[in-house]
Amino acid sequence: MVGDIEKQIEFLKRYFDGLKKSVSEARKRGKDTRLAELRMMNIPHKIKYLEVSKSAEDIKKLKILLAKLEKEIPK
Repeated sequence: MVGDIEKQIEFLKRYFDGLKKSVSEARKRGKDTRLAELRMMNIPHKIKYLEVSKSAEDIKKLKILLAKLEKEIPK
């Protein structure tokens, strides 16, 4: 079970890195990314906490936050 949680945490880290790149590319195209950047601010801290807690509930909450962030990124 712990190995599965570790894999999910790694996936969420990669997913967040991809979203950061998407926000950066949108900003370079001149899009307004302020809302996405605000949502991104607390996610690294939540990932650090998740690495310690290894809670399935925390993983679910972080997935929701990342999905909301993805919706805020201008296309």
